Amino acid sequence: MKELSLISIGFLVVLVGFILIIIGSFLVSGKGASESNAKFSFFGLIGPFPIGFGNDRALFIAGMIFTIIILIIFFLMPQKP
Repeated sequence: MKELSLISIGFLVVLVGFILIIIGSFLVSGKGASESNAKFSFFGLIGPFPIGFGNDRALFIAGMIFTIIILIIFFLMPQKP
């Protein structure tokens, strides 16, 4: 039963994330393209391969550090026997 609730919470978090992205894209699209000065960065892992892109160096480095911290936490978590 505990696993089902964790799955539900994970699904809910992903769903809220998608909704926030959609709302944010509608809010930004109301402005002209020349008025917007949005900065973004993405860094993640697809299997063992690091993938990253962005238009701001500081955000890219922050995303890379955050991903490395999450990866370390993942490997330090206790495994089920």
